[in-house]
Amino acid sequence: MEKKIGEIIKEHFEASKMEATAFAKAINRERSNVYDIFKRSSIDTGLLKKIGHILKHDFFEDLLEPETKRMLMMKKGVTKKVLLEFELTDEEIKFLDIENKIIEQLKK
Repeated sequence: MEKKIGEIIKEHFEASKMEATAFAKAINRERSNVYDIFKRSSIDTGLLKKIGHILKHDFFEDLLEPETKRMLMMKKGVTKKVLLEFELTDEEIKFLDIENKIIEQLKK
């Protein structure tokens, strides 16, 4: 069972060690409303953005479907540096140099 947005907010709020009164003031709500937020299964996007800013967390990412998250990770171009060692002949090196020159010309 997936967590409600209110439960996710509550977890980040508790981890922040912020006082409920200070949190309520930061999001322009009454202290009693804070506890109501923790019970919600949906929330206004403007309020969620404000809460995310205060708690330094992107709650919108928590709401994404797993497939959407996977696609976004692919688009972000998550990369790792890999060092490879090649053995090339002089002819292969010349060919690669010619290929690079052609690619550079096509970019212009």
